[in-house]
Amino acid sequence: MGKLYLGHGQNGSDGVIGAGNLSGLGIAQSGGAHEDLQFSGEDFVTTAGAQVGAVGTFNDEFDGARTDRIRYDTPSFGGFKVSMSHGNDDENNYALRYGGNVSGIKVKGAVGYSQNENNNNGNDETSGSIGVLFPMGLNLQFAAGEKSRLGRIDPTMKYYRVGYRFKNADMGQTRVGVSLALVDDGAADGDEYQTINFAVVQVIEPLGAELYGAYSNVSLDRTATASIEDIDVVTVGLRVNF
Repeated sequence: MGKLYLGHGQNGSDGVIGAGNLSGLGIAQSGGAHEDLQFSGEDFVTTAGAQVGAVGTFNDEFDGARTDRIRYDTPSFGGFKVSMSHGNDDENNYALRYGGNVSGIKVKGAVGYSQNENNNNGNDETSGSIGVLFPMGLNLQFAAGEKSRLGRIDPTMKYYRVGYRFKNADMGQTRVGVSLALVDDGAADGDEYQTINFAVVQVIEPLGAELYGAYSNVSLDRTATASIEDIDVVTVGLRVNF
């Protein structure tokens, strides 16, 4: 019969961008353009010291969100499932999700669409993601999204990732990955935002923990602003599951 949700929570298209994440790196790499969640409030500045704006202003992965909604998920048929929701301000969200194995290769993915009937400026969003995990541990992911905007260029996002999972120690699996996120025309026409991220997660099975580290280089080019400095971020942490 499927599942029915009522109240505050994920709308129908939330999680579409990360649906193809089979890397096991979620704590260090989100699987979408929002690799910057830990530093989205950091400001870009020019070489002269002028503030340009926060990282999060220029980055968007065009995914769903948590809202007040009513949502229905169908049962899974052959690995496919449909999600749909209706929320505040007449916002409708739809997604088609898939998970399964093809010739021993694990495949996950989703496509989503968000429509706000009360918004005269457009802002409808289309997004999707697909990921594969090969038996030897190699994993690949691609995601993309677009938002319609009246009177300006439609912002777009593309995300690429290559990862590898292997067990080379008694403590647990090691997971490594590199990702590239590109957002064009996000805050204004002509904006070019880029994040390059390297991440590693070491599972420590005796402790039920994950030790992780990541390095990110974030850059922005704007038509009307010259010499914007890159932002470099190093993240290290330990997550223990109880």
